[in-house]
Amino acid sequence: MKKLIFLAMFMVACDVGNQAKQPVGDDGALPSTTTDTHHIAKQNIEAEVVIPVSSDPIVYLDYRDDCWHLGQLKIDTELTTITHPSITCFESYHEDDLSPNGEVSLLHTLERGELDDGNEITSIEKYACYFIDIRSGNLSEAHSDSMCSGEWSAESSWVVDEDERYTIAELF
Repeated sequence: MKKLIFLAMFMVACDVGNQAKQPVGDDGALPSTTTDTHHIAKQNIEAEVVIPVSSDPIVYLDYRDDCWHLGQLKIDTELTTITHPSITCFESYHEDDLSPNGEVSLLHTLERGELDDGNEITSIEKYACYFIDIRSGNLSEAHSDSMCSGEWSAESSWVVDEDERYTIAELF
């Protein structure tokens, strides 16, 4: 849809640009508007708007400032907003964030704010990850560092390294 709007705006801009380049008469004046008329052909632009049906259990909306400001979880046919006081926005989502059994997903989040030390205000940003139970919407505690860089095993365990594995129950 954005491409269609951009294309329509571009076509109008080109047409306006062409109108400004009217031929100049021998005396250097623009032609009289009473004798020269310009007709702008209206084009009916029909486009089929396709809304993708996604099987992803998490929907991100309101993208600005390099992150998504609204995360929603699809539970059955309803969308539930994902909220937590520490989550300012969601950084990204990847297919491999969802456990192989489809029960849990990793959320990449940012906490943003300002730090005022009395002399200056400094913007701060802190990364954290959470695990969310896809069926209930329950969030785990916030994690950082190595815990967030793990990956799902084929058995749906969260594996940080060879010696550090977590079952889904242990994540919550």
